[in-house]
Amino acid sequence: MSDLLWLGLFMLAVASGWWLGRRERRPLERRRAAQAISDNHLLGQPSDATLKRLSEALEVSNDTFDAHLAVGRQFRQRGDLERATQVHQNLLARPELGRAEQERAQLELARDFLAAGVFSRAERLLQELVEARAGVSGEALLDLQRIYERERDWARAVEIARQLPPGEPSPQVALGHYYCEWAEQSLRRGEAAEARALLERALESDPACARASLLLARLHAAQGEERAAIGRLLQVAEQDRDFLAESLEPLLRHAASTGSLAQLEAYLREQLARDEPTVRDALALSLARVVGQREGDAAAQALLHEQLARRPSLALIRRLLECAPADAGALADSAVRDALARLAEEVPAWRCRRCGFQARRLHWQCPACHGWAVVRPRQAGPAH
Repeated sequence: MSDLLWLGLFMLAVASGWWLGRRERRPLERRRAAQAISDNHLLGQPSDATLKRLSEALEVSNDTFDAHLAVGRQFRQRGDLERATQVHQNLLARPELGRAEQERAQLELARDFLAAGVFSRAERLLQELVEARAGVSGEALLDLQRIYERERDWARAVEIARQLPPGEPSPQVALGHYYCEWAEQSLRRGEAAEARALLERALESDPACARASLLLARLHAAQGEERAAIGRLLQVAEQDRDFLAESLEPLLRHAASTGSLAQLEAYLREQLARDEPTVRDALALSLARVVGQREGDAAAQALLHEQLARRPSLALIRRLLECAPADAGALADSAVRDALARLAEEVPAWRCRRCGFQARRLHWQCPACHGWAVVRPRQAGPAH
């Protein structure tokens, strides 16, 4: 009898061990299956029907959370914002999920509303995450920043930028441009004093903000303070040389009206001697204009010939043809000048160093990647 008892107890222990082991393996199997789904969804392109079946078949738990999140993101990337929202709202409604998972689901739901253009709902969800100091609050701040940029609410954009930690891209660069955008709004309303204060704050936030100096120069000029405007324009070369060319036209105008062309010529020659490809053509053309005003057309043409001999450039060739006398034959032919003008226009003058977007004019914010001060002059190349 005792042998039978021991045998029964032994069999019960074996069965219990098998049952407990199987029970413990199930979460691991679920985690592995969920991870496989998440990985495969990222690598492949499942159909909408497949994604829907996955989201319905997988029970919601901490083990399958990442898979559900990935399915929702895939719906959003495909533009199916209704299903993306359903997936993330379903996750948010599950009390069994941990706090970290709840916060991530709320962030993704906010991004669904952001993608749909429902900024008010996205903003509320993101602000809740920031106020709760959630683990994803840094990402929430960046998304709030995008909302205020789109709404052109620069006061709130400034508030958010001040909360961002140092990093790349630098929040200080964005902050400087927010103040500049805010100042331009003030100028359009005729509030010059407010605009000046905002631009000074832009320079306090980012001393290298050439845009702020350019705007301050415009503000000084509008108030008849041309020498102060010249001072602001001369700062641009020290702040960010890629934008030096933007200061040259107003410098020429103010130098002529204040009788300081000789000083400007010395400045331009000094800058041109640095031989920097991105600003070489603009400096040479400006210098030729100053020389032409001071010494005549022949001296200006001689300078252009000298610069062309050093490094061929479409911009310099065009300017030289414009200066050619009427009896210069083929060189004075308007068809030749027009052809060169079209060739020059086909080459975008600006390029985003982050995403490669190209443009014919300066954009302080890249229209493609939305980075600030990332659109830069293309490196000047030889004539083709």
